[in-house]
Amino acid sequence: MKRLWIAGAVLLAVLSSVLVMSVCSHTGEPDCRCLFCIMNAPAGESGLTYNRYLPLISGLWAAILLVSFYALARWWNRRSGG
Repeated sequence: MKRLWIAGAVLLAVLSSVLVMSVCSHTGEPDCRCLFCIMNAPAGESGLTYNRYLPLISGLWAAILLVSFYALARWWNRRSGG
């Protein structure tokens, strides 16, 4: 169970550091690739609308998977008597 908490803490630290670095790296140039510019850029002719929300969707899926693994591990420990 301790390993699961450590893995969750590492995942949270990595995701939060990537988010902070992306937000803080705004250059103000037209080709800026920070999270704020990606989310607010209008979709081009060939770009799909969901592409700018891909980091948000990926983070939500990672959180859903982490919570699911935690719940499964907790259920398994209770079931096995540990």
